[in-house]
Amino acid sequence: LYKFAMSALPLYVVGAISLEYYLDFSLAKAWYSAFNGTNTTDFDFAPYFLGIFIFSCITLIVSYLAMIFIGSYKTYFKTEKPHQKIFYIFSLILTPIFFPLAHFIFTLKKQWQTTATFEEYLDKEIISLQYDIILNQMKVIKTLLENVPQLYVAFLLSLSTPLYEKIERYEYKAIVILFVFVKPIFTVISNAWQITTLHKNIRDQKVGMLGNVLVCLTIFFCTMSRIFAITFCIIFSSCFPDIPFYLYWLSNSAVFQNEITPYVRETLYLADISYAPAIFLIILLVAYPIIYYQVTKRYMLPHSISKPSRKVRLLLAITNIFCPLKPKLDFARKINDHHNLIINGAIFFSFFINNVLFLIFPFLWYGTSFFTATLPVLDELIRYFRFKNSFGNFPQSFPTKIPTTMLKAHIIFPVGSVLFFIVGALLFIIYQTKFHFWATLRPTDMMEYKRGMELEETIEPGQEKNKSKVPSSASGQSSHGIIEVMIDTEGEQKGDT
Repeated sequence: LYKFAMSALPLYVVGAISLEYYLDFSLAKAWYSAFNGTNTTDFDFAPYFLGIFIFSCITLIVSYLAMIFIGSYKTYFKTEKPHQKIFYIFSLILTPIFFPLAHFIFTLKKQWQTTATFEEYLDKEIISLQYDIILNQMKVIKTLLENVPQLYVAFLLSLSTPLYEKIERYEYKAIVILFVFVKPIFTVISNAWQITTLHKNIRDQKVGMLGNVLVCLTIFFCTMSRIFAITFCIIFSSCFPDIPFYLYWLSNSAVFQNEITPYVRETLYLADISYAPAIFLIILLVAYPIIYYQVTKRYMLPHSISKPSRKVRLLLAITNIFCPLKPKLDFARKINDHHNLIINGAIFFSFFINNVLFLIFPFLWYGTSFFTATLPVLDELIRYFRFKNSFGNFPQSFPTKIPTTMLKAHIIFPVGSVLFFIVGALLFIIYQTKFHFWATLRPTDMMEYKRGMELEETIEPGQEKNKSKVPSSASGQSSHGIIEVMIDTEGEQKGDT
């Protein structure tokens, strides 16, 4: 029973993926139904629902193609006969389902078939770890390119009363609650843990339990910091309907226009929302991973002995959109004890600068008076108009006041983003100085050790051949190290599943 339970464990991935795709397609259908059924005589919500529908479809397609790339990049299955090749090509189309099933079949055979030799046992262990690493990479890319963008949509829906009220008309309430409140919490936690596993795999699984916990918390707080920064940039753009919705109804309530002062009337008609913050956000989100990829490729990796594959470098570049993560670097020549500190500091600093740019752009575009004067005036107008005409021309979704999360957004989101980042950076410093695998060893000590090993091998070259037969710690490289070289390098060695 234990063997069967362990071998059937990978099947939960297929069920989770199928359930998640059902939820995604149901919500995409709801967005499109809302676009077709929205009343355009008053404030038009149709463009917002159409934009969410197109955005959801793009994230689904990009995520699916990225999972196919992750599952098929330098991963080889035995396809000698024509029908095997045809089946393999067809299976690539269904990589998100095919690869977990292949893992399940392999694990089932591994659990129930005995191995005759030690070499056969080692081969199965290597292949099993390759499956785990590739499945983790597929989960990471799906989380980053599909689930995290959906998290932003859900977060914005929870902040927007008009949108949330309208979407409930076109989909089951339980599905809406799952998407808006349950899935975002699961996405943030899953994102942190999957990236932590990726971090551990890149570092040859030499991260202890406490180290994994600290890295996971670092990723969680840094991701929350980025979520707050991006949300602040979006809610004060035309992509978020609440402020345009308020301005539309306030401007069209002519019955009370003579009862307000000229200053308030002028403030109302001069208030405007632009697409510029959203455009700036998209440009920066696209440019940052490209810059990260080029910098690591041209300035860091040429000085490192072990170079991750192109797939891992792309995965790290996408990961750094939402949380800072450094590739594994093993410097080959002159280094000092400050190199890792400088590189980690540069990655975290660039991540923080991106957050600052997201947070200050709305202030630069609208001016501080928009947040300190215009929004409070609009809040007072909403209170006054609702008091004078409680059951009049305003729709049911029109609020009695501006929500605090929007009225004080210029304080809540910048302060929250900075505090989350500080906590995440402090946790990472604790991990690097107290719980890192090489925390008690300086890089210079490691270089001296490697030079000594190279000198020993030149004196006794016959021992190298004997050492390579047994993947023990005495050979200077663990079995995990052998597996990592087979998977993550782009030289003559390839991962052969």
